Amino acid sequence: YENSPYMTNEELLKSGELKFNWDKFNLTDFLNPKGLAMLFDTELVYRAKKCDEPIDMDAKGTLDWKKYFDMINNNDHILADKKTLYLLGSLGVLDLGRVCGILSREQDVLTGTGAWGHFAGIFQPFWKGGVTMEYYSFSKRKILKGDKAGVVKFDKVDGNIRKPEGYGGSYQGQKPPRL
Repeated sequence: YENSPYMTNEELLKSGELKFNWDKFNLTDFLNPKGLAMLFDTELVYRAKKCDEPIDMDAKGTLDWKKYFDMINNNDHILADKKTLYLLGSLGVLDLGRVCGILSREQDVLTGTGAWGHFAGIFQPFWKGGVTMEYYSFSKRKILKGDKAGVVKFDKVDGNIRKPEGYGGSYQGQKPPRL
């Protein structure tokens, strides 16, 4: 973190602007030198189907997700096929104050899975919820519940900002993975 815009773990803990909850663990159990470690939850996973019909991204409540995804549930691991998109959830819930977060997207650097992922991994200030993580690899992989999914780095927001009244957003409070 030296000479970077991101907060150090010490700054993050001192700020009180981040809470992370999962079972009997707390925030310090998941901090490492790169940031906050995120872990895959394999209990519920969506696997993209081969489909030539595009998804209408503007549709609200009218799509049949079963046309586009298979659901895999109640597993302690998954066998991920190559060149297939998977949606997995995180173990734990982020609860942000006046900080922004970004989930790593590096290929085969931080996760060891050799995958591309986390295509929308930016967290706005005051966001709270579990994290839906995208996973795509050029080789077949076994992913265990609790495998490393990446890290979140945090950036402190300068200025006197407050949580907007009625703050929501469609992913606020989500239980992942979310289609």
